[in-house]
Amino acid sequence: MHALARQVGRIDAVDQGLHLLKFHFPDHVLTFAYNALCDGTCLQDLELRRQDEVFLDALGARRIPDPTTAGDFCRRFTEPSIRQLQDLVHDVRVGVWARQPAEFFRQARIDMDGCLIETTGQVKEAVVVRREHENIKLVSEQVAEFNYRPTACRHTHRMVVVCKNLSVAKGERLLFDDVRYCFYLTNDWVSEAAELVFSANDRCHQENLLAQLQSGVRALRAPLDNLVSNWAYLVMTALAWDLKTWWALRLPEEPGRWQEQHRAQKRWLLGLEFKTFVNAFMRIPCQLVRIGRRLVYRLLAWNPHLPVLFRVVEQLRC
Repeated sequence: MHALARQVGRIDAVDQGLHLLKFHFPDHVLTFAYNALCDGTCLQDLELRRQDEVFLDALGARRIPDPTTAGDFCRRFTEPSIRQLQDLVHDVRVGVWARQPAEFFRQARIDMDGCLIETTGQVKEAVVVRREHENIKLVSEQVAEFNYRPTACRHTHRMVVVCKNLSVAKGERLLFDDVRYCFYLTNDWVSEAAELVFSANDRCHQENLLAQLQSGVRALRAPLDNLVSNWAYLVMTALAWDLKTWWALRLPEEPGRWQEQHRAQKRWLLGLEFKTFVNAFMRIPCQLVRIGRRLVYRLLAWNPHLPVLFRVVEQLRC
């Protein structure tokens, strides 16, 4: 993963783009992602990484930030610097996409959703309001559409809007009526509006992504005491999911008798749950041996996914 981060330009992008400290700190940013890839669940697990000599040798590092330093690093971020970090990640993502075959660009879907996260950071004034359960029922819904061009886009897109009329009740008592809107932005001008809505709802992939970020990468945590710092923690920890995706996209699809099989492996790897990915490709027992100026990895166990691992490693050597 560290070789992948270097090859896609992730380390150089952070090193040159962000200026939060007086010294270089790409290791600070990547530490959050590597902690998640090593099955870390919280900031405190960074201490385990700091005491792991094999982990440090694999990264070629003498030390990594401790949990307190990592928390302080998150607090140095401001809203503009977080957006700058997101732009840097997006630039790297575009570079990875550019390596893909033409078929990769036939269709793109962007899934969006939101969730509420309770902070575990120490705050001076924390107000926790426990509400009784409310029953929300759908009364009716209407579908409409219009043309829309986002400010940063050069082309006009199709916006489909679903208006949901809801009733909110507690027990048998009706509290109030509510109206909520769901927005679907697409460049599909052929399908019916209702068909696009049903297609998106049938996939519900945004909920799967939230589940991966919540229980897989564990980026949807709030270990710090303010919104911006927790936002920075989310962005840096979610890099583990980006690295997993970029790792899958490095699988070659060279023409030949194995092209369809390799393409199927690539699709499988892209859709793989984060926990399964970590168990299959990260948590492999190995022995690190230093020979001259080289660091040799000797695998001590076998699993059926190793051929895929070797193909990616071969690509990273090119």
